[in-house]
Amino acid sequence: MIKRLVAIGGGNWQQKETKHIDQKIIEMSEKPQPRVLFFPTALKDDQGYAKRFKQYYRLLGCHVDAIRLLHSKKTYEQLEKEWLDYDILYLGGGDTKLLMDTLVSTHTDQIIRKAYEAGIIIAGYSAGANDLFHFGYAKQDEQYTFVEGMKLYDGVFSPHVQERKDYWEKAKCLHSKVIGCEDKQAYILEDEKGYYMY
Repeated sequence: MIKRLVAIGGGNWQQKETKHIDQKIIEMSEKPQPRVLFFPTALKDDQGYAKRFKQYYRLLGCHVDAIRLLHSKKTYEQLEKEWLDYDILYLGGGDTKLLMDTLVSTHTDQIIRKAYEAGIIIAGYSAGANDLFHFGYAKQDEQYTFVEGMKLYDGVFSPHVQERKDYWEKAKCLHSKVIGCEDKQAYILEDEKGYYMY
């Protein structure tokens, strides 16, 4: 099974700045109308954020749902059954640590790993992209630091890297593959082969 990750560095998708990347994600699914599950978790399950994303991806031809993980009453088994039935899991932007802490505390990081191993596309935007890697570079307590992620790929990642000039030097000490994306860019992994999309 081909494993696929898409880490998006940023950009305003409502203004279609990431449309070329989103179309690539959809194309990778090889489905005419892929099923997408969106996670607004990193933005505290903001319903407006989820609604805007669903409208956007529906215009691109997808069936889209959102999971309010911070408020979900479903069991792990129910979530696993549901999530593994999607073609794309898309982790939205916001607070990198909040997203990761929530995934770990609910053990749903394990479901995302199973989805990844099963060939479901795992996409992340900004904070969501950070958590796909061994470490993500994020702002915590008014300073940038490395936050441990799901380790789906053994690399270090930073979104919005055009604003974080010190990232490349700081990331060297982690002895891992150093990856960074500017806004409107993505790093794509298909079967362990990585490339940038601009």
